[in-house]
Order: sequence, then C-alpha cells, then structure tokens
Amino acid sequence: MLKRLKKKIIKSLMVIILFTSLGFYGAYKVLVEDDKPKTSTFLPADETIKLSFISEESLVNKIHNVQRLVPLEVELNERIIIDSSWGDFEVFKKLQRIEYYIKGTYSVDLSTLENSNIKIDKLNKKIQITLPKPVVDSIIINQDKTIFETTENGLLRIGDIKLTPDEYAIIEKEIINRIEKKLKEQSLYNESIKKTEEVVKSIVRSTVPGDFNLTIKFE
Repeated sequence: MLKRLKKKIIKSLMVIILFTSLGFYGAYKVLVEDDKPKTSTFLPADETIKLSFISEESLVNKIHNVQRLVPLEVELNERIIIDSSWGDFEVFKKLQRIEYYIKGTYSVDLSTLENSNIKIDKLNKKIQITLPKPVVDSIIINQDKTIFETTENGLLRIGDIKLTPDEYAIIEKEIINRIEKKLKEQSLYNESIKKTEEVVKSIVRSTVPGDFNLTIKFE
C-alpha cells in the first residue's frame, strides 16, 4: 500500500510540475517575448503558394558579386583627313584619309552599394534599388582595323605623308575625345541606362523568388 501511495504521489507531482512549467513558459512567451523585435512573414491567401523574400543585406551582397557592371559596349568608327597640302592650289594637294574603329564601354560601380540603396516592401511585394549612374569607362582604338587610305597627291606632289609617333599620338587623342563626346550624347547614354536596368533586374529576379514589382532608380 505504501509503495502504491508513493507512486501516486510521484505521478501527481510530475503532472503538477509539467503544468506549472507550461504555465511559466506561456507567461514567458507573453510577458517577455512581446518586448522582442518581431520578424514579420508575408503569407499568401492561397497556402499552396510559397513565397520567400531575401533581405536587403543579402541582396546587396549578391549584387556586390558583380562589383563593376558593364551594361553596354558600343562599336564606332571615325574618319579623319590629314592635310599636308601646300596652299589652296590643287596641284600642291597632299591628303590622306584614315578610318579608325573604336570600342567604347559604359560601367556602373556596384562596390559602393549599401543596404540603404535597397528598399524591400514585403507587404506590397515591391523592391526599389538605387544605383549610381553609368559612366563612360573605356575607349579603345582597334589598331588592327585602322584603315589608311592611299595618299591623294596633286600634280606637283609625290610620296606618302609621313607622321612621327608624337603626331600619331596627338591624332589618336583627338579621336578618343571625339568618341567620348559621342558616348555622352543623350541617345547612347539612355541606351546605357536601359541596359543597366535590364541587367540588374535579371540579377535580382534570379535571386528573389516570387512575383514582385521591381524598380531601378539612379542617383
């Protein structure tokens, strides 16, 4: 009898301890955890649909993997005429035309991107990213494609035009200046903006699942 009574007492105590523990846990959840910052989760009305959103920090890190984005490359050509004529008389004319082929690129520096550049509205399913504007990054003359046309000589002139390395360097510098002005023209610059948006949107959509409205702004 005594052993049975002890077992009943022990079982009763265990039940009391269990419920008391649950009571304290529930009070802890209500009184303590309410003071902690909450992590909100957006759930669709249809529970069969699974949505997940990446954080600003994770998205910044993903874009940082690209670092320097080259959204657009443009191939251009520029023709110049070297005039070594003597005066305005046709018989003393000496001209040579040179055609240069150049590749210009635009780039966007993504290394400075911070969390503040990315705004994620989970409730309304919107993402806004603010980027630096594209800039003209490089202008390279393709020496292999450069065309030197035959020198045009007047009746009293012979031979080709001879230029020194310094004179060639001055000409190429002028070519680069001209191409830089072309690349900064509104039509080409707008194309670099458009391509930047397309590339960044592609990166983000490959990172963040689900249907959301993505907008790109430029500083």
